[in-house]
Amino acid sequence: MRLKLNKADQAKLMDAVDRFRSVAGGYTNGTNGQEIVEAWDYYYGRKPSAYCEGGSKYVSRDVWEAVNGTLQDLTTVFCANQDAVHFTPRNRDDSLAAKAATAYVNQTIQNHNDGYSVLHDALKEALVTKHGYVKRWWKEQIDTEEEEFKRVTQQELEMLMQNEEYSMDEPEQHDDGTFSGTLYKTVDNSHVAIEFTPYEEVLVDPDARSLKDSVYFGHRRDYVAQELIDMGFNREEVLKGTYEASVAIDMNEIRIARNPEERDFYALGTNIVGDTETERVWLHEEFIMTSIGKKGKNKDKPRYLQVFSVGKVLLDVAEIDEIPFEMFTPFPTPGSMWGESVYDITRDIQDVKTALTRGYIDNIMNANYGRFTAVKGQYDRKSLLHNVPGGVVETNAPGMIDRFPYHALPQGTDQLLETFEQTKERRTGVTRTSMGLNADIFKNDNAYATVDMMMGAAQSRIRMVARNMAEDGFKSLYKSIYRIAREHEKKAVTLEVQGKEVQINPHMWPERFTLKTAVAIGVNERKERTTNLTNLLNVLSQNPMIAGQSFQPTNANHLAKELTESLGFYDVDNYVTSVENIPQPQPDPMEAQVKQLELQKMQLEIAKTQAETQEIQVKAQLEAARIQLQKMQTQKELAELQFTQEKAADDMRVRQEDSASGTSDRAISAARENTKIEMEARKISIEEKRLALESQNLTANVELKKRELDIKEKEILLEAQLEAAQDRQVGLGH
Repeated sequence: MRLKLNKADQAKLMDAVDRFRSVAGGYTNGTNGQEIVEAWDYYYGRKPSAYCEGGSKYVSRDVWEAVNGTLQDLTTVFCANQDAVHFTPRNRDDSLAAKAATAYVNQTIQNHNDGYSVLHDALKEALVTKHGYVKRWWKEQIDTEEEEFKRVTQQELEMLMQNEEYSMDEPEQHDDGTFSGTLYKTVDNSHVAIEFTPYEEVLVDPDARSLKDSVYFGHRRDYVAQELIDMGFNREEVLKGTYEASVAIDMNEIRIARNPEERDFYALGTNIVGDTETERVWLHEEFIMTSIGKKGKNKDKPRYLQVFSVGKVLLDVAEIDEIPFEMFTPFPTPGSMWGESVYDITRDIQDVKTALTRGYIDNIMNANYGRFTAVKGQYDRKSLLHNVPGGVVETNAPGMIDRFPYHALPQGTDQLLETFEQTKERRTGVTRTSMGLNADIFKNDNAYATVDMMMGAAQSRIRMVARNMAEDGFKSLYKSIYRIAREHEKKAVTLEVQGKEVQINPHMWPERFTLKTAVAIGVNERKERTTNLTNLLNVLSQNPMIAGQSFQPTNANHLAKELTESLGFYDVDNYVTSVENIPQPQPDPMEAQVKQLELQKMQLEIAKTQAETQEIQVKAQLEAARIQLQKMQTQKELAELQFTQEKAADDMRVRQEDSASGTSDRAISAARENTKIEMEARKISIEEKRLALESQNLTANVELKKRELDIKEKEILLEAQLEAAQDRQVGLGH
């Protein structure tokens, strides 16, 4: 966040920055700077210096051997695709997202940046000078891609112009009516950038316990003035800055110690003067914990300010969350940000071995060429000084020249050299065995076991260095790249995760704080891991209590990938396919047809069962209808009997009434007629019901017969298909 400070706050801020810069610069360029120069001198074999004029100038390169022996293992661990540092899932469902986050950071380091060079330089500097620094930040990068088109038609040109992604200048029209020109496409290649920062460009608070709680940190670098103007700084303020020759002299001393070939090409403290914009200026980017310029309720609470300045001129100020640098240390010191380097633990060995070897050489030279006493004027001086094998020295008389006696080397010098060589191996872990230079180790009967034991013990020291680098430097670097991507990466990114491409949006990622390190040094450790994974695979797959339950195909697939990677094949997906990408097995057509027929037979059996059930239901309905019909017939007969009885009773009653009251025959006849009509109506109703039941019974019988015929037809067809499938023979020419 950019800050606008008033002039008073600007003056206070620059005063505080100058004081911190003076203290940190005195430490960087003073005693510690001289130690750095001396460390590089020992690395390149320029020290120790010759002990006497005319003596041997041989230098044992123990620092060089130890540094590069350690560096080759570190670069293998951190620069090969081994996921030495990786994010851990927050929960069981977060596994794929954690792998995607690790893949994104690795892709940022290796593809978007020159990851190998950055890490190689930082690790090498740390091994020589105690610390290696890497700067990381979000780099806004908008590139323009050009693509030429030649002799396209008017219609094709119009199609090109309709594409909003491209722009073009006025195209050239040819005589034949075609067009040629150039298309321009703006591409956003912004990304997280990382950069190795040499020690001489760094200013560190000497009292800080760690980089994260440092009150002050500075980065100084010389630029052409126009470069700063292109970066967005005010032109007038940039040109006010002066070229600080004293800073260049101090920095160049360390720079040339690291890169001695620049000594003849880099003039100390000079500036090429030409146009104002081409003059070189020193840009100081400094980070200071202060409350200057803060307003509001928490105005006294300090925060980090990022301060850009050229000389005494303040260019820009911004508020930031942290110092954007990571530091690597091979041997950290508890309670301090400073530590030890490989140079620190091998310098004395290089001194001693150099002195002993020079003694060897000087003694041999004395034995071969020696020193002499001569009587003045009694010998030929030229022939004496021209000391060549078989040469003659002329003298005026015998005894005019006599040789100084020399002392033979004391006993045990060879053993002393061997002792210091072994001391170096114990301190650094870089052994002759690991480099294939110890032939004596293969003289015993159990040579290979001895080699494994000795290399494993030696590599423990290098493994400790790698873990120190991973825990203190790489974990912080991975977290920082992840955090910067979450804040600034707005577009979707395509990654390859578990053998397939996925699109992710880092801006939507959750916060992550937990990482793990997996540091494997040398062939033996990877071989041991391979053996352990193989044993685990055998145990899990052969145990029946585990194989079918806990050890599922996904577990076996993951174990197979780990085993493949431990064998050194890092393109794992070319050897082991992920479970989700395994194609489903295609069924055998004949087997599928038989299964289909069996399924049809089963369906037919079900249909037959359903038909039988329906037949039983229909029969039950028919039986119920028959019973109902019989019941109605019985009711009819009872009604007729009742009618006969009632008729007889009526006749009896009529006669009695006629006899008693003399009722007329006409009334009696009418009553009888009414009774007869009622009886006929009841008969008709009962007959209608009987006919309806008989019709239903007939319909049910017809439907039942039809279903029986359908089932029989399906049974015959299915039996024919089964017989054809079982008896089919495959041959040529049929």
